[in-house]
Order: sequence, then structure tokens, then C-alpha cells
Amino acid sequence: MKWMKERAILVIDVRDIKQIKDELERQYEGVQSIMKHDLLAKMKQDKMILLDIRPAEEYETSHIPGAISVPLEHLEEYLKTINKADVELAAYCRGPYCSLTSQAVDYIQKQGFTAYRVKEGAPEWNACDGE
Repeated sequence: MKWMKERAILVIDVRDIKQIKDELERQYEGVQSIMKHDLLAKMKQDKMILLDIRPAEEYETSHIPGAISVPLEHLEEYLKTINKADVELAAYCRGPYCSLTSQAVDYIQKQGFTAYRVKEGAPEWNACDGE
């Protein structure tokens, strides 16, 4: 019986994921996502910086090729080192349901930068070799 009770809780939690995702998207309406193809093209032209906002330890374990590690707590400091007019920014975190990416992009935009959210995290990106 205990197994059934735990299973029921899991089903409820899975159903809630879409609602949580929808609420997050409403909260950060101005945050736009960027497609992998567009991101890679801009990175090749040196027009885009890809930020991995996870803790440095996670970045060291695995990250999207070309990304730089800027943990969320260092984001404000990092933004002071780059020129808003020179480059656009894209940020990613742990994956499509990580709210930190939307929070970071919202903050970056409020500082006057053009910024995008990468829906995939390092595990999803690396699973398909960045294509």
C-alpha cells in the first residue's frame, strides 16, 4: 500500500510540471528562447556569448562547448566587464525546467543587454552533440 501512495504522489507531481512551467513562462514573458542553430551561428560570428550559470563544479563536470562559466552569484559582476553594444548573451542552466535561466536572462535584459534563454541544459545538448 505504501508503494501505491508514493506512486500517486509522483503522478500528481508530474502533472504539476506543465502548470509550473506555464506559470514560469508567464512570470518571465519577455524572456525569449534561442534555437540551437541560431545560437551556433551567432557564436561562430563572435556575436554571442554563451553563459553557463550553474555552479562552477557543475560546469567543470559537463558543459556546452563554447560556454563560459558565470555562476548566477557572479552574473552582476561579469556583466560589468562586457560592452552591451558589442555582443548578445545566451544563458543556460540544468535543463528545460530550470527557472534559474529565465531569472538570469530577465536580469540581463534589465541591465540593457540583448539576451536569450537556451532551453536545453548541458546534458540535453551534449546528448545530441550540440546539433
